[in-house]
Amino acid sequence: MKRYGCVIGVKEEKLEEYLELHRNVWPAVEDKMHECNIRNFTIFLRRLPDGKPYLFCYFEYVGENYEADMAKNAADETTQKWWSICKPCQEPLADREEGEWWANMEEIVHHC
Repeated sequence: MKRYGCVIGVKEEKLEEYLELHRNVWPAVEDKMHECNIRNFTIFLRRLPDGKPYLFCYFEYVGENYEADMAKNAADETTQKWWSICKPCQEPLADREEGEWWANMEEIVHHC
């Protein structure tokens, strides 16, 4: 199992829409994530001192081929529709790595 964390901004004018979407996540989206070996998927919301809201995501990957599973998830038609609704609410960080939407975070420590 490997833990992942990432961060993204959320547009102020889209914050309530984003929260409502995630109060009612489509079951097919959750099922596909599970099929692709994603567990304990969690999103946290925090307004930082710059006044903007940010989303912090945590999940655990329990599979053997992360790239293949993430490609399978991304290729899913329902997931693509879900993302097409969610992405306009998000504001990616300017300093994220090329190819990232959510900026990956480095795990520093994990205590059981």
